[in-house]
Amino acid sequence: MRHLLLSLLLLLAPSLAWGAETYNPFTSRPDLCSTIVEEDGSPLMAGCQPIEVPNGTLTDDGDGSWSLAAGASGAVATITLTPTTSRAFEWWAANGAIGLSDTTNSQQLLQIGPNNQLLLPAYGAGILTVTPNSQVQSTMSPIVTALTGTTITTGSGGFVLQNGELLTNSSNGIITFAGEGQTNNENLTLDFETTANTITASSSTSLTNIVFTGITLSVLDDRGYNLGTANADARLEFDTAETNDTLKLSVVVGTSADSGNILITEFADRDVNFGVGIVANPTIRIQSADATTTTDALRLWHDQTNGTLDTGGGNLNIAPAGGTVAVTGAVTATTDITSSDTGDIGWSIVDSTDNTACTTICTSAAVHGWDGTTPVGPTSALADICLCAGGS
Repeated sequence: MRHLLLSLLLLLAPSLAWGAETYNPFTSRPDLCSTIVEEDGSPLMAGCQPIEVPNGTLTDDGDGSWSLAAGASGAVATITLTPTTSRAFEWWAANGAIGLSDTTNSQQLLQIGPNNQLLLPAYGAGILTVTPNSQVQSTMSPIVTALTGTTITTGSGGFVLQNGELLTNSSNGIITFAGEGQTNNENLTLDFETTANTITASSSTSLTNIVFTGITLSVLDDRGYNLGTANADARLEFDTAETNDTLKLSVVVGTSADSGNILITEFADRDVNFGVGIVANPTIRIQSADATTTTDALRLWHDQTNGTLDTGGGNLNIAPAGGTVAVTGAVTATTDITSSDTGDIGWSIVDSTDNTACTTICTSAAVHGWDGTTPVGPTSALADICLCAGGS
């Protein structure tokens, strides 16, 4: 600490000196200027430059004035030295810290905290270097001025903030923010240099989460949220290039590194290996909560010809609250079509005009017909009785 105080005193000493050509950063001019004037007040020369006179011609009159012998007649000129400003400074110590204040203007110039932290509350410009042994060096000119434009350079120990947090610059383009002296002391490193057009965030501690409290994380239109490798295995984006702006979830397909599956599981099973296969088209897979049976899943995809909805295990149940499943187009089955309804299935036998096709008689779909007791097709004009797939 003594070294630090001595260095700071030397650093600030020029700003406290009085004399010709001594720059005062508070007034932006030298502290002491001289005025040379004839007895009648004119002409007058005022300036802040040193005036060189022959040896033995300058006398201190002891009253704040100086006399200068000039000319063959021995005439005396008066040089009045006028201080431009009177300022008072004091060192102080309180609460484990020491500091230097400008008491004339009630300004604190610097403070050294109990952890040898250097604070410049009101001033500082040029380059202030704080080396690991806490000594201070400076190339500030002027010594004290507004903080705007200040460059602060530290040694390998980094820059210590007010409460002990540490800011370090381990190599060009890489900055680390770190907590110090507390319980967790996590750090966050931002790499602005290694990869073009990319800022990489990492940590050398156990940091795994960054939590935004009361802040909304926004990703603008056509800017994706990438998942996976740097080139993205999946991407979530609000795309305005569509005819109508659309939210898109995109995945790479067809390889073991990018299977093409979008797998939905319960939270507890998020790390379970369900052994999903490689697919050629994006596939939505909803897994049951029974992680021990990995085939218990519902899958939905389009194979570039047909859309498919299937299950890896169990049946596919469709249970509309309104009781009706409407299908536009033909229904093709590769196995039996059955009903578990204990009542009728809603079909009707219609005995109408003889020798008329059932497609004419039935107001719903025609299933089958009979010519007397002989079965005929639904389009046969010989039908006397029809089986219709509805009430009539």
